[in-house]
Amino acid sequence: MKITRYILLLVATTMFAGLLSAQGLRNDGKINVSAGYLVITGNYINEASASEIIVDGTVSLTGNWTNNSSTTGITGSGTNGEVIFSGSSTQTIGGSASQSNFEKLTINSGAIVDVTAGKYVTVNGATANSGTLNLRSGSGGTASLIAASGASGAGTTNAERYMTGGPGNFWHNSSAPVTGQKIINFIYASINAVPTKYVAPDTIHGSEFYDEPNGNWTYFTDTNLPSGSVTTFTPGIGYMIRRTSDGVVTFSGSLNSGSISPVITRTGFGWNAVGNPYSSSIGLNTGSTATNFLGVNSTNLDISYVAAYFWNSTGYTILNNTSAATFIQPGQGFIVKANTGGGNVDFTSAMQTHGNPTFYKKSSSNPWNEIMLFATAGSDSAETKILFRDDMNRGLDISYDAGLFGGNSKFLLYTKLVDDNGVDFAIQCLSSQETDSMAIPIGFDCNAGGLVSFYANINSLPSGYIAVLEDRLLGSFTDLNVRDAKYEVAVEAGTTGTGRFYLHAVEGSNAVNEPNKQKITTFAVKKEIYIKGQVSLGAVAFIYDMMGRKIADYRLEPTQLNILRADSFKKGIYIVQVSDNGNLKTDKVFISE
Repeated sequence: MKITRYILLLVATTMFAGLLSAQGLRNDGKINVSAGYLVITGNYINEASASEIIVDGTVSLTGNWTNNSSTTGITGSGTNGEVIFSGSSTQTIGGSASQSNFEKLTINSGAIVDVTAGKYVTVNGATANSGTLNLRSGSGGTASLIAASGASGAGTTNAERYMTGGPGNFWHNSSAPVTGQKIINFIYASINAVPTKYVAPDTIHGSEFYDEPNGNWTYFTDTNLPSGSVTTFTPGIGYMIRRTSDGVVTFSGSLNSGSISPVITRTGFGWNAVGNPYSSSIGLNTGSTATNFLGVNSTNLDISYVAAYFWNSTGYTILNNTSAATFIQPGQGFIVKANTGGGNVDFTSAMQTHGNPTFYKKSSSNPWNEIMLFATAGSDSAETKILFRDDMNRGLDISYDAGLFGGNSKFLLYTKLVDDNGVDFAIQCLSSQETDSMAIPIGFDCNAGGLVSFYANINSLPSGYIAVLEDRLLGSFTDLNVRDAKYEVAVEAGTTGTGRFYLHAVEGSNAVNEPNKQKITTFAVKKEIYIKGQVSLGAVAFIYDMMGRKIADYRLEPTQLNILRADSFKKGIYIVQVSDNGNLKTDKVFISE
């Protein structure tokens, strides 16, 4: 049967098992191509309803594939039904629906298929491209394609990525979603607007590779990338790219699919630029996809740095398993640190998912208790993060604690683990069920010296905790829980490392428990000694100097907090012993001027 008119289908279900030809097809119900061919010389449109098409045979069309339905267009997750794009002019996969699915997708030689920016395409079976496949990108999003069973064919895929650009610091860490793109052709393609500048004695380009042995980004130049170079972008490796203005860059080659395992090295500092090699997003961490990058690569990376470090124009944003569900955009690069001896990082198709039209994305929910500690001096600023959750500990929590990378080397803020392993950490996780107070070593590097301000943003500390910043050199304590609390102090030029500043996370209890089961914590702020925790009637605090001589004693009130004046005490360290119903609790405190 051959139909030569435009068809508007209003019936609930229409089945084809032989050969049907139409000049165009609008589907307002359900079509079942159970076998044989449905040839559409024109456009196919799924109307704005629950319309769908089941393809167990073959559909060939010369026009656009438009899905305005609330479904993904083709239902079922089979791999046999084939849709062939065979037009002589550009055909588009788009519509108001966010996603269109196919069982098999074939692009004939000479055919050109555009996937609209921001739209998602999943192909459960084979993706065969003998023509041209364009994955469009714009300021609102990038086309996403998952070739679940692999991609083949001698055709070309042009994968676009929208980038901001201009004369400022508009660098983007990028990874090619295709294989075979020559770097020199990419740089000189006018559509990519990559700047080139002569800086004697060489010409440099607005694209860089990461030099792991020396630990820095290095320009592509006419020397390391001479005319006629056949060097291509390596799938799964990240490269810095910038444009002269806002717009798209295009990577041309064969679509990446399947498992991809680029080499990472540790001949120097161990830092490597890698990137999402696929034309869809991938899951980074727990909560994103069941198979995710950090989960697969936890043994390929240095155990103190199981995280992804994303360039943000001024430094690096660190994302790991403390972050909410995070997805890495197609073409997005990032930094990782190789394990001793180097090896590979592994990307697998099981990581692929749709979504995330821009850069990286994470949800706004945060199940952690958090202290974000800041240091500022003039125009310089730095920060470090301390997080609390029941299942963390004082030592290394792999893929949760994250070592420091990047930032202004002349002005850095970081922590050492409470159970120190020698690494400087940007993120440290601790248990919210600690029974003892914790002194977290704060590392601070300040090359210039001068007046520095410390302050904190605190997000719901564990119940009963307080956060106190200690300056051991000056014997100063600052309660960071107080609104607008700030500690300002002059530091010497060349200040570096730990030993002066400590963050105390002190646990108490809001409940009134039996005194002999109640946690008692003691600390001092200038000329006041704080005894935190419920004590009973008759409890006494004894104060001794470091020679063991009793200096004073105080009868305590049966409350949660006792504050003892120590006006007559000289500056120094004292021993405080609390006696309560035969139970003794002993601590050291520092009394300052």
